[in-house]
Amino acid sequence: MRTETGFSMLETLGVILVFSVLAAICAPSVTKANRAYQLTSSAQQIAQEIQRAKINALSQTSRQTLVFNTTKNTITAHGTQITLPDGIRFEALPSTVMPPTMVQQAAQNSIALTSQQSDARSVVSLPDLATQHEFAMNAKGLPEVEPGVVNWLYLVSSDGQRAAITITSAGSVEVLTLHDNGWK
Repeated sequence: MRTETGFSMLETLGVILVFSVLAAICAPSVTKANRAYQLTSSAQQIAQEIQRAKINALSQTSRQTLVFNTTKNTITAHGTQITLPDGIRFEALPSTVMPPTMVQQAAQNSIALTSQQSDARSVVSLPDLATQHEFAMNAKGLPEVEPGVVNWLYLVSSDGQRAAITITSAGSVEVLTLHDNGWK
């Protein structure tokens, strides 16, 4: 008596069908996780460039400037232009999204601070030079702003996930991402 080994065509098709269904179920969550990673990574990269400008300003005892182009979604830092990844861009907050608490407080206090943007939902709080926004660190490694001023930038992914980068007048940089229960 001879026994045959292997799988029948029906068994093979069944396994392929199960894997296809699992892949179809998992693909959207993998895509969303990848976009969230790109958004957080881009925000962290901007924060690192700001920190790098701070360190360069201190070590070279000279002014360091970063330029954010919110139309082209680029950052020019240390003579190099960095383009945000596809699907990530600078964008103002819609009216349905509350700004981070620090930004809200900074915008409320802006009446006395002329260099501060007073609209907490605007894409950036930095001085506007046409479509470009300039951020500078002085030779002491501190932002060239009045004491108490908080600057911010907002990023959004193609599926609506959001991140904020805040910079205090003392040079502290923080990256926040928007979740269901607020900015963290």
